[in-house]
Amino acid sequence: MKKIFVLFYLLFLNSQLYSQAVKPTLMILPDKLWMSENNFVKSIDNEGETNLIYDYELAMIKNPDLSAALDKITGEFLKAGFKSENLLQTLDEIKTNAAEDALRRTSKGADGGIRINNIDEIRRKAKTDIEIYIYWKIDNLGPRKRITDIRMKAIDTYTNQDIATSPGKGGDWVSISEVSNAELIRESIVSEMDAFKSSLQLHFDDLFANGRELKLRILTWETAPFDLETDSFGDDELNVLIKNWVRKNAYLGRFSPPTYTETRMEFKSIRIPLSDENGRLDGEDWAKGLVKYLKSIKVTPIKTDPKGLGSVDLILGGK
Repeated sequence: MKKIFVLFYLLFLNSQLYSQAVKPTLMILPDKLWMSENNFVKSIDNEGETNLIYDYELAMIKNPDLSAALDKITGEFLKAGFKSENLLQTLDEIKTNAAEDALRRTSKGADGGIRINNIDEIRRKAKTDIEIYIYWKIDNLGPRKRITDIRMKAIDTYTNQDIATSPGKGGDWVSISEVSNAELIRESIVSEMDAFKSSLQLHFDDLFANGRELKLRILTWETAPFDLETDSFGDDELNVLIKNWVRKNAYLGRFSPPTYTETRMEFKSIRIPLSDENGRLDGEDWAKGLVKYLKSIKVTPIKTDPKGLGSVDLILGGK
């Protein structure tokens, strides 16, 4: 009996230590409002629709306060054991990969333009769990300055849901020559850090216990020789086969019942593991298992169209 007790105690202790060691990975970015106020945003016309492009690379290069402030804030999270991806380094890696791809495309006569300010592209490269957006405003008056507003907001990169905020507030006047802007920002952030970090950890603990959320849509091409009610791929209709596969492969079997028609099937929420033996999972990684299953029952062709880290479309039956 004593040996059994010791074994259970060691297992419990190991699980507790592992849980405490697991921290979400973060990326610190300037808030979109800060980007707009500092003229690091531009609008482009996309077939009659105006899209805003936030030029993070230019902001990091042109505004030394931004780079220094993000480094200071990242340091505070590192002290608490949170892992963090560097924004500028991620942008450089994307740019390098894009340049290599552009050379290959150019050699085939295609346009070799490089665009690296798409937040989804940054997310796919960094694969962080949480993004923290920082906004601040500093007023100067003669030899003094102070923060008049500073805010933090954290979002889940897979669902785009807000998971933590710290309210804006002002600060005291300090000497311009004695305190750098980056240090002034860091000092203002530190006073809000404990509650903010606790909210982040609570959210991540939920993901660790229950899995992260994925949205999945199954679509069929108009020209497909089958639809989701076809029963020639197994012992039931295709939509039932897909639902059964999702039930078996969702984390702890947790998913919301899908809505579907003959040509469309949508799962609003499927819980998937944070990682597998190959590392962290995103929606596209997890959906590869479903694609493999569908191909095994002769559902082809299949186009995979990721809509972000936590959303993916599978389009069946195209040419």
